[in-house]
Amino acid sequence: MRLYKIDKAKEIFENKEIADVISLAIINPGMGKLQNIAQSIYSKQQGIFFTAVKEDIVIGIIGLKRLNKDQVEIMHLASNLEIEEEKKELYKDMIYEAKKLIDVKEIVIEITHTDLKLYKSIGFKCKKMPEQGLDYDRFFCRLF
Repeated sequence: MRLYKIDKAKEIFENKEIADVISLAIINPGMGKLQNIAQSIYSKQQGIFFTAVKEDIVIGIIGLKRLNKDQVEIMHLASNLEIEEEKKELYKDMIYEAKKLIDVKEIVIEITHTDLKLYKSIGFKCKKMPEQGLDYDRFFCRLF
């Protein structure tokens, strides 16, 4: 697997392979929503978007938003791999490779309890967030 940085936000929705994979990370995906996400997050200086490619096929994406010079937040993480263990390993590889490529000290993400086991297995330290009036728990996770 190799990670490639996408520098032109429009490639995210114009490249069908990339659009198909990022659609897996979006609720109710559609072309308009993909265009909005690409332009509002990844066309700006703080947005960073990578594709994971294996044998010339896009198998995953990771989209990050720079919070400051030392910290980024995962905005989108998805893969079209069907085997859960392979997907988990790909996520781990993408996160650590992106961290190295953009040279940050910390990656953060807010998740629900359904993703808690995955992020802890990757190496994130997670804390339950204060109640927010939602019917589910939220966690703030950090990878140093």
